[in-house]
Amino acid sequence: MADQADKAELLRSLHIPGAPLVLPNAWDVDSARAVVDVGFPVVATASNAIAAALGHDDGEGAPSEEMRFVAQRIAASVDVPVTVDAEAGYGMAPEELVELLSRDRSRRL
Repeated sequence: MADQADKAELLRSLHIPGAPLVLPNAWDVDSARAVVDVGFPVVATASNAIAAALGHDDGEGAPSEEMRFVAQRIAASVDVPVTVDAEAGYGMAPEELVELLSRDRSRRL
């Protein structure tokens, strides 16, 4: 499932009233692949775990470039939708943040 629109539609379809969607959190490529390998249809990134793995505090304590890099690597490593915990957006307009997160998504690891 490589198409971004297909991934977005799958993510939308999993939001069912009365049936909570469980989003396991990943902090790197290996943990994202493990989430998929056990059968979850979506991977979520965890800002706290990613920031800690990079040696920074959560709450936008990690440089946005480093956080985006990890999120992009995670998204490129799996064929399921990936949600990104982008804190408060690092001061970016929503459109700018989406554009930055969307770059290089087709690159495979």
